[in-house]
Amino acid sequence: MLLKSTHTPIETQRTIMKKLSAKDLIPAIDTISVAPGEMLATLRQLQGLTQGAFAKATGMTQANISNMESGRQQIGRDRALTLAKSLHVHPAVILFPNYQVNAPRSASTRLRAQGVLSSRRRRASIATPKQLRKSTL
Repeated sequence: MLLKSTHTPIETQRTIMKKLSAKDLIPAIDTISVAPGEMLATLRQLQGLTQGAFAKATGMTQANISNMESGRQQIGRDRALTLAKSLHVHPAVILFPNYQVNAPRSASTRLRAQGVLSSRRRRASIATPKQLRKSTL
């Protein structure tokens, strides 16, 4: 006999997530280096396109697509724009596949760094215009 759970999967997931805090999570780090041609091939394959179909969509030849994917031919800015438009991605995704964006800082951390919030007290308080003028001088 199977025991019936009193919680739905969504409720169970919410319960687990409530127990986690930001301190418990570790940001993911890109550990795989990918060349622009490899990224182009991956994006094309993820969209279910053959090199021939992709070549027709971009107005290039299948040989050009093959050469770019294998790294024998550079992609370049103009080609990246055309390829990205056909793949519905930003050109930077193709040209800079290994670019890492730093995790955004919290709003309070940014405001504190700009001198808008004061962290001297236990509770953060908004800096007065006079304090702002002093901090910028």
